[in-house]
Amino acid sequence: MEEEVKDIWHVYSDGTRADIPFDTTEDKVYTWNSVAISAETAGVKVLVLTINDTHLHCLTKGDTERVAHFKKVLRQRLANRFTRIHFACNPVRTRKEAMAKFMYVYRNCLDFYKKLPGEYPWGSGNIYFSEHKPNPADH
Repeated sequence: MEEEVKDIWHVYSDGTRADIPFDTTEDKVYTWNSVAISAETAGVKVLVLTINDTHLHCLTKGDTERVAHFKKVLRQRLANRFTRIHFACNPVRTRKEAMAKFMYVYRNCLDFYKKLPGEYPWGSGNIYFSEHKPNPADH
């Protein structure tokens, strides 16, 4: 029997929009900060996050009520800057599904930007696996 997990959710926005809500660096910074503030406000943990030009994906950990509050707060914050953004939220039930969703979100930048997760600045890749490149000015 496969190991079950609880309180892990795949939260994502609609990627079929005709417009590009997260087009600029400033838009992505605002969104990144909004995710962090919303997670703190709702009491959820963001396990992995990727912000693309048209949509975002994250895997969160928290009970049903906290994740619903996270979506609500995030939607309200983003509504201050962008046209209406809709979020979907699906529970992750098994360890195998959690691993697959984690890697899907983590690798999402490969599909859209052809960059490795550690090279894409609007995803968690550079947080989890990064190679410190020394600054020559430091020596």
